[in-house]
Amino acid sequence: MPFISDLLAKAALSRFFRASATLIEGGLPALFALQQANSTLRHPMLEQSMNEAFQSLSQGETLQTALQGRSYIPPLVPRMLGIALEGGNLSSMMHQIASIYEDDMEKTIERITSMVQPILLLALGGMVGFVLLSVLLPLTDVSTFST
Repeated sequence: MPFISDLLAKAALSRFFRASATLIEGGLPALFALQQANSTLRHPMLEQSMNEAFQSLSQGETLQTALQGRSYIPPLVPRMLGIALEGGNLSSMMHQIASIYEDDMEKTIERITSMVQPILLLALGGMVGFVLLSVLLPLTDVSTFST
């Protein structure tokens, strides 16, 4: 299901950037903070993309170019991180990215629940109707035999 994998990726990105920002604010170097926050992803494809990006970072690329074009990393992320690196406020931008993906995740969950509610109501109505019919039909058949 594509919307579930999208939801899980957004949750993983939100956790990753929130943890990275906290570690950077705590005084860790950016590369080390990103590598430590990688354990919070718990999304195999994102972890692989991030590990490739870390290898590029260790070879001297900037964070923005290391993340550009990676699978499962939205194009918005490298652009925002590039702006943050130019402005010198990487941790606040990472908090901003985490907030964006948390809000997006909440909207996705709301859309999913609004689509599932009518389906659940119809299914429950069908089950209740089946139970009522299974109880009432034998009663009507018994009454016809007794006359």
